[in-house]
Amino acid sequence: MAFKICHCKTIADDLVNDMYIRIMNKDNFNEAYIFKTLRGIYLDYLKDNKNIVSLTDFHYLKEDVTDTTNERFELLEILKDVSFFEREVLLQTHEKSLRKCEEDTGVSYQVFHYQKNKALKKLQKKYGSTKR
Repeated sequence: MAFKICHCKTIADDLVNDMYIRIMNKDNFNEAYIFKTLRGIYLDYLKDNKNIVSLTDFHYLKEDVTDTTNERFELLEILKDVSFFEREVLLQTHEKSLRKCEEDTGVSYQVFHYQKNKALKKLQKKYGSTKR
């Protein structure tokens, strides 16, 4: 019954375990009650995990290894023209927001903003426009 609801053996096992915990103290239940309980647990699971994406969800995408390797090599070559501190600021602010960088490091987001713009201007002066 759980597998018919979610179409995944792993999730179905979890649903059944959770369902047993919920109906453990119930004296009187029937098949319809079990189905409603399983469905409710699955809907809660979907709501809790709606923003989580698995890499297996994108199995149909093929990565062109040569393009990404060339891009990474080119970026590493460009980043050699800035100091270690500027490179770290650029990498951190590229991956996270300024506020998240502040939260993680204890350094003010204004410092990150200033140093990021300073490093980008340095690269722009050497290589021209940063837009591709």
